[in-house]
Amino acid sequence: MTTESMKDLNRRRGSIRNRLTAFEKYVTPLLDVKEFNTVQLNQLRLRLTTMRELVLSFDDIQTQIELLDDDETGERQSDERESTENRFYEVIAKTLSLNRVF
Repeated sequence: MTTESMKDLNRRRGSIRNRLTAFEKYVTPLLDVKEFNTVQLNQLRLRLTTMRELVLSFDDIQTQIELLDDDETGERQSDERESTENRFYEVIAKTLSLNRVF
């Protein structure tokens, strides 16, 4: 792979992080909602499914980046993986805590 490929992977990873941020912004206010209408329930379920798929995409892209990264310690990429995965799992767990939905 070329440097351009690394650039593309970084863009794709950035896009996934942006989608994660959008989901966090969507879910956070819902944590205080007492009741959901059918449309809200369906939208929440669909978005959660997308987040679960994005975790897998992130893992794939991050692994490719780690394989291409020339940082011998791998610390930078390891930190990136850890922080992004933690965000994914936190927002998914918050969503699942709306157990009246699922």
